[in-house]
Order: sequence, then structure tokens, then C-alpha cells
Amino acid sequence: MGAGRVDQMDVAGLASVRAEPPNTGHSRRTGLRYDPITPLVESSSPVIRFWARRDLLDDRGGVLRELLESPPAEAVLRRQRSDGSWKYPAAGAHVRTAMQYDLLETYRQLGELVEKFGMNRRHPALQKAADYIFRSQSRDGDLRGIYGNRYSPNYTAALLELLIKAGYGDDRRVARSFQWLLRIRQSDGGWAIPLRTRNLKFQRLAVATISPDPSKPFSHLVTGVVLRAFAAHPRYRRTSPARTAAGLLVGRLFQADAYADRVVRRFGLGSVSHSGLPISSQRSTPSAESAGRLPIPTSSGRCSGWRSASGPTVCLTFACCAAGTSICRSGSR
Repeated sequence: MGAGRVDQMDVAGLASVRAEPPNTGHSRRTGLRYDPITPLVESSSPVIRFWARRDLLDDRGGVLRELLESPPAEAVLRRQRSDGSWKYPAAGAHVRTAMQYDLLETYRQLGELVEKFGMNRRHPALQKAADYIFRSQSRDGDLRGIYGNRYSPNYTAALLELLIKAGYGDDRRVARSFQWLLRIRQSDGGWAIPLRTRNLKFQRLAVATISPDPSKPFSHLVTGVVLRAFAAHPRYRRTSPARTAAGLLVGRLFQADAYADRVVRRFGLGSVSHSGLPISSQRSTPSAESAGRLPIPTSSGRCSGWRSASGPTVCLTFACCAAGTSICRSGSR
């Protein structure tokens, strides 16, 4: 199932269905003591039911229109503005003008529509959202604005992933962004936030754009997010740079990132917030921003990770692992 399809409302739907006892047909098929499939396909949530039946049982009988016309989907669409964006729900316009958080909120809501409700470019609302996002594309090819005038390989790739899944994989603007991502790699073949490679903090976002220091190590958090875009694209997932980066990511399992972003307790196991790169209701707090940390997209807008016994939180998203697996498999064919 897509990483962004379950939110807090849907979890409540799971709780309303009793797990099947041992030795059911699904249990025998999965090899598990208790059946994990029946509670999903019989959930009170139409979103969980639809994707569980399609992804786990290969049941193609469901009609996607039912999700698109559901009250949660319509609630998202009602908040879309005439220019295709969604307004960032934070007090203080200076936040949106400094870092264009409306683009961040559009990313979150687009993720809800694509990952959760299965919307694609045939829908007028998604076309408007895509046009709004593409207007943020710089001459260099990156999708710029969430970090002010700073390069952001992580958000460029996160937005690309959704656009590709929505049907924009052959768009020339998507190709331009991929070419930019390939140009901005670190020397080791991974990616990092350029701001961090220069040891600069959040407060420096207002100054001119700064190129990365390619000699610095890659960030496995940022590289994992970037690989999600490569994994979503049928052609770029097969490239040598994608496979190289996937290999780097595998080598960082259960290790601390080279950079300090998201190394805080609330991103450890047991502190995972669910909502749905879709995007979460999770916002960057003033304390995090004042400490110089940057908002970074992780698995569907949330961070799933493990807290090591030795102390540091290792933020590795399950979606990034899936992306690396997809890339490695495509290269072995």
C-alpha cells in the first residue's frame, strides 16, 4: 500500500475490526499467526478497504471515483485556491513569504490527493496544482521556494515523486528537474542540502543562493528522499546514479546521518506521527527553526525511524528503503 494512505481517521477504522484468529486462509498464505489482511479489507475506512483489496488481494473491482468523491477528498479540494495552491495554515504571513510555505502546504495536500485518493492529471484540480508547482521551477531546473532562495534537492525530488505518480513522468519540466538533481550530487554520489554542506543555518535562507560543497559527505536522509523520485520514474530508476545512491543508502542503515536535521527525540521510534506526504499535520516548530533545523520531507510527510541503543536517532524512512529496493531490482533485470 502507498505510504501516504493511512491517517489518524483511518487508524480508528482499523481498530473497529477484530483481528481474525489463527489458521485463517490469509494467515496461512502470509505465514503469520494472526491474519493481517482481513482487518484491512474489512476496515470501516473506505480508503483502507480500497487499497488493501487492490494492493493485497489484487482485486480490481473497486471504483476509484468512490475515493475521489468521498467527503475527505472533497474537503481537501474545497481548500484549494484559484491559483492551484493550498494556504499554509500558520499564523503570521512572514512565514509564508520567507520560505513560501504555501508551496509546502501544496506539496502536502497534493500527496493526500495522489497517494491516498488516487488522483491523477486527468482531474482539473491536480492540473492546477501541478501548474502552480511548476511555476516554482528555477532556471537551473530545481523546484525552489520552500527553503527560500536555497537549493532543495529533497523537496524538489519529493514534489517530483508526486507529479510522476500523477502522470507527469514524460513532462519536459520533470526531465529538467532530474537533470538538475544529477548535476547537484555530492562527489560520493549521494545528495545533501547545500546549505548544510557549507555549515550554514536556517537563518541564512534570506541571502543569495549558495552552491553545495561537493566534497562533503552525502546525507542519507536527503538521499533517501531523492531516491523516491528516481524510483517512481520508469526510466530514471534504471540509471547508474540511482543504483549508486541506493547502494550508499543501504550502507547507512542504523547509523546517524552526517548532518543534524531531524536528530531529535520526537523522530525516534514511538514518536512517529501519522497523517499522510501526505502529508502530515506535523509542522516545523518555532523551536526547531530557531535552532537552525530545516523541514525535510520524509515518508509521506512523516518520519519513521529507529532510535539506536547508543543514543542518536537514526531517521530512515520505510519509503526510502522501498525506493532503494525498487531501484536495485530494476538494475538487476
